[in-house]
Amino acid sequence: MLEGDALEFKSVVVSFSADRFRQVLPFLSLRPGWYSNRAQATVSSYTSSTGTWDSVASMRTARLALATTTGLDGRIYSLGGTDSQSYFGSAETYDPEIDAWDAISPMPTARGWFASAAGLDGRIYAVGGRTNGGDPPPPDPLPTLEVYDPQTGCW
Repeated sequence: MLEGDALEFKSVVVSFSADRFRQVLPFLSLRPGWYSNRAQATVSSYTSSTGTWDSVASMRTARLALATTTGLDGRIYSLGGTDSQSYFGSAETYDPEIDAWDAISPMPTARGWFASAAGLDGRIYAVGGRTNGGDPPPPDPLPTLEVYDPQTGCW
């Protein structure tokens, strides 16, 4: 489907530009409690043609300070995060075609407050972040990059 087709579609954002790929990728707000400072598993999907938010399947793990990105496979990757007590290495993917989450291999380093992106090679990148609490003590930034390959299921 090309952007502008008459069919209804979910809005773009997350990690790819519609102009770059000439298609519309799903956008999910993982809304994991950024404003409430509380880990949540709820997920919403925004439909641009109607301007509405709808609930979709919840993540398997309630998370705060996670990173998300949309892969070239059309799935949304939810990585790491915290429950305000400890950081996670766990990861999961959302398939918008079947409205379901599946666990994938955990990241080698548990982390929160980091960035993720999908590369043009199809792999998912987790960059930086932190592995310890907030104030005090001051957080120690992670100088690491980890890469997930959806083809092999390995980091």
